[in-house]
Amino acid sequence: MMDRIQDLQKLIKLTGDRAKLDAKANGTYIVYQTEFNSLYGD
Repeated sequence: MMDRIQDLQKLIKLTGDRAKLDAKANGTYIVYQTEFNSLYGD
């Protein structure tokens, strides 16, 4: 079970790293939404 969790954490990190590279290459931004700041002001 721990191996699956570690694999998932690694995949999440790689996905985020790829998104950062894509944003930099395309001159765009990554927008994060949290429960404290809603994207739509709710």
